[in-house]
Amino acid sequence: MFFCFYDFTGYGLDVRRRKIWSNFEEADLRELALNPEKDVITDANFLIGNHNFLNYKMCCNFFLLPCCPHNFYGIYSLKIKTKDGYSIYHSYLEFIRSLCLKLGFVVEEDRLKIPSTKRHCFFCTVPSSGLSAGTDSIINEILISAKTGPFTVRGKAIEVWQIMLKKMCYPWKFAQKHVPIFLKTISQVSAIYRCVISTLCDIANLLGPEEKKLLKSSCGGLQTFIKNQHQIFKVSFNKAVLNLVSDGIVSIRDWAKDCKSDVKKPKTRMCWFHQNHPQGCPLSAESCSFKH
Repeated sequence: MFFCFYDFTGYGLDVRRRKIWSNFEEADLRELALNPEKDVITDANFLIGNHNFLNYKMCCNFFLLPCCPHNFYGIYSLKIKTKDGYSIYHSYLEFIRSLCLKLGFVVEEDRLKIPSTKRHCFFCTVPSSGLSAGTDSIINEILISAKTGPFTVRGKAIEVWQIMLKKMCYPWKFAQKHVPIFLKTISQVSAIYRCVISTLCDIANLLGPEEKKLLKSSCGGLQTFIKNQHQIFKVSFNKAVLNLVSDGIVSIRDWAKDCKSDVKKPKTRMCWFHQNHPQGCPLSAESCSFKH
């Protein structure tokens, strides 16, 4: 849509129509789900995207901004140690990089100046000598090694799991069930709100089958869910403490220190500390950003 203002001819594809499309009525925006095993875009010489695609057969240049880690058939979950860190995201970048190089593209990388943690991008061009001679066989080899099941095109309908979780009051139920592992006896925590620490791995081991199934189907899984409960939990990554194992350290948030109250913003949600913590909320009703 941005390029239309600069007289570039092109069109945009997405699996479902977005609300923002109404602001760009003159742009050619198409609602379409691509199947990389069957669909090949033949009328383009430059592609822009944020997910893997299989249109290398087109031999065209492309810009790629990797977002959620997916391979050709599902979620990418392989974690390897890279020069940039030990995480799924950095492993995913290495996976993308190796694919592009294996197919013979000239790969350049940069970081975009955008308000996002996922801003590492790839700019890949076809060399003057062309791509690798055996591109088709290389692609088939990659697909065979990656395939774990038939490719399923994502549907238009979205199961909004976060909304379902909220309706079930799951955040508080989760906290009430698992917070005791962070708390020592009351006599030992006279002025301590964060108390002992745990790890995401330890918490995951405490989950029941139904909880695991629910969180696995939600947007981002356990780590994202816990981070979203920002008043209750604090997640940090300390390699020195964890002996270089990248597992998130989870603790009860120091609410007296971390609360950022906005007096102009209406308080609609109840304060978890006020209603559930053994010591109550460390802040007054006026100072806390949640309702007492």
